[in-house]
Amino acid sequence: LGALAYPLLSYEGKPEIVYRGGNLYSSAIEILNLARWVAYRVVDPDPRFLVETRDIGRVRIVPYVRSEHVYPGSAYLWAVQSHGKVYAPGAMFDVIYIVRGSESDIEKLTKAAWGIVRLGVKESIASVYDVSLHSVRVVHTGTVNTSYSFPLSLAQPEQQRDGDYVVVRLPTVSRESYRVGVVANPFTYFEDYVIPIDSIRVRIVSPEKAQFLEVEGVGTIVTPKLGEKL
Repeated sequence: LGALAYPLLSYEGKPEIVYRGGNLYSSAIEILNLARWVAYRVVDPDPRFLVETRDIGRVRIVPYVRSEHVYPGSAYLWAVQSHGKVYAPGAMFDVIYIVRGSESDIEKLTKAAWGIVRLGVKESIASVYDVSLHSVRVVHTGTVNTSYSFPLSLAQPEQQRDGDYVVVRLPTVSRESYRVGVVANPFTYFEDYVIPIDSIRVRIVSPEKAQFLEVEGVGTIVTPKLGEKL
């Protein structure tokens, strides 16, 4: 969502931080009412092109550490830490945004999608190959096949074979996860997501909270129920 918010708000000349209700937020909250959900898949993943590096170094972070961690003997002050990156040259992602709004709102989001230039907390360089609009419909069935990411709290994979999917921690889609300086532990607003390696069969955990959406000509994704607070 931040990747989409950045070009949209840049076009409109808005800052990256906004003040709302006495608190500071990432300006990504400005599009939460328009872009209600996002899911993605890795197109034809090839592990031979994924290169992970890790460097060990002493990191001096005293000026930036939170005050509650500043005390004699704190492990946060002078630590030997491992910092890593994963290089994925040529990796392609197919991203689905579930959007709603007026015709002009949808047009703005579509134009902004062409301006996506960075992804993720590392702000990895990205370029957009194509943007298209598709209709969606709710699928009322017990299980579906999907290739797109979803929270483990919403659905469970039926296959259990190694290599079908991976589970990673990603940010929740919520207003508070974009609040500046409120979270001492970044995992407070993170949860486990399933990232399929290929198409997998999944079952919804709670029909009251989740649903399947079929995106015309693309595939099926898992989302919270429409009307749920995201």
